[in-house]
Amino acid sequence: MKYIFGVWVDYDGNVYRRDLRYSHKPFVKVQFDKSKNEYLRVTINNKTYKVHRLIAMAFIPNPENKRTVNHKDGNKTNNHVDNLEWSTYLENNQHAINIGLRKNTLSQRSAASEIKSKLVLDTKTGIFYDNAKQASGAIGFNYRRLSAMLSGQNPNKTNFIYV
Repeated sequence: MKYIFGVWVDYDGNVYRRDLRYSHKPFVKVQFDKSKNEYLRVTINNKTYKVHRLIAMAFIPNPENKRTVNHKDGNKTNNHVDNLEWSTYLENNQHAINIGLRKNTLSQRSAASEIKSKLVLDTKTGIFYDNAKQASGAIGFNYRRLSAMLSGQNPNKTNFIYV
């Protein structure tokens, strides 16, 4: 077990609080809540943490400073350390597409899902960008103009689409 943010976590994805009232049971397992998007979370000192992030921060090195924790099997409640890995937003989305959690239907998107999604695909080269700002910078195009085209406010005269 490792200590992080005032609680103890283990390899299996459990979170414990120290309980000094009971000498025979010094650690008490913390109950989880489920967020709207099904991730398990725990409140520590009035701050809410996603359990998979606590486990990753405690046990998985992150030398590249990646921001996202990916569940390898796609199960958001499986927080075992062997099921978690650090990833970029782009890697996490691509993984979701690869294992069937997210569809990569370029021709069957609604305008609403295009606006909500931040991932941008260059249909000519097949390169994914984390967002419209990154895509516009890669081609030297005005960010606001590209965003207006991607969201349907202006005719899209580029090879970029939201995915």
